[in-house]
Amino acid sequence: MNAPQRLRRPPRSARLPSAWLALGVPWLVGLSACTETPLDATLLQADDTPMVSDLPKCVSPAPELEHVYLIASKPTARCLRSGEVTDIEGAAAATGYTVELVPCTGASDQEWLLLGSATQMHIQHVDLGLNLDLEAGSLYDGTEALLYEPHGGRNQTFSLNRLADDSHEIRAVFSDDSCLEAMISGENSVELHGCPSVATRIFPYQNWFFSEVDCDE
Repeated sequence: MNAPQRLRRPPRSARLPSAWLALGVPWLVGLSACTETPLDATLLQADDTPMVSDLPKCVSPAPELEHVYLIASKPTARCLRSGEVTDIEGAAAATGYTVELVPCTGASDQEWLLLGSATQMHIQHVDLGLNLDLEAGSLYDGTEALLYEPHGGRNQTFSLNRLADDSHEIRAVFSDDSCLEAMISGENSVELHGCPSVATRIFPYQNWFFSEVDCDE
C-alpha cells in the first residue's frame, strides 16, 4: 500500500541561489579527491570564471545493486541522510522520517543501499531499513521525498540516468518524466520536479554523485 498523506507544515522550499554558487560553495568536505576529472561548469550557471572541483572520493560511474553509497548533491555539496521522525496520517506504520542534505561525513545515517533492478530500483536507508518514498503515493511535481517502510509501490521506484561527469539523475520511474531535486530550504530537502526536456541540457540541482562506502581507494 502506498504511504498516505503526511501531516505537514506549509512548504518553504527554494532552490540554491546562483549567487551562492558564484562564491564557491566548498565541495564535499571530508571526501578526498582521487581523480583529475573536473565537474562541468553548468553548476555555476552565469559565472564568467567557472569553479572547477575534483570529483569526490570513490564516485561510481555505474552504481551497482546490493552496494552501499553516499548520495551527494552536485551543486549543494551535501549528502543525503535520514532526518526527523514525522507522523504519517492513517498509515499502517504511524511514523516515517524526513530526509535532509547535510555536510558529507560518511556517517552511517548517510548510507544508502540500492535494491531491486536497474529499471525499478529501491533506495533504502541502511540504518533504518526504510525506503526513499514520494509522499502520499504522489508522482506529481513538488512532492516531497521521505523515508517510509518498504512496500514496493510505484512511489518507491526509481532509476538512474548517468550524465557526462558521472553524476546521475534519480528518476521516478512511474512519473511523467520527473527527477529528485535538491532543495536548499524548507522542512524537507528533496522534492520531485520535472527532468530537463532536452537531452543535452543538464540541470545541476537534479544531479547526484554516488560515492561507494568502504572502497579501496
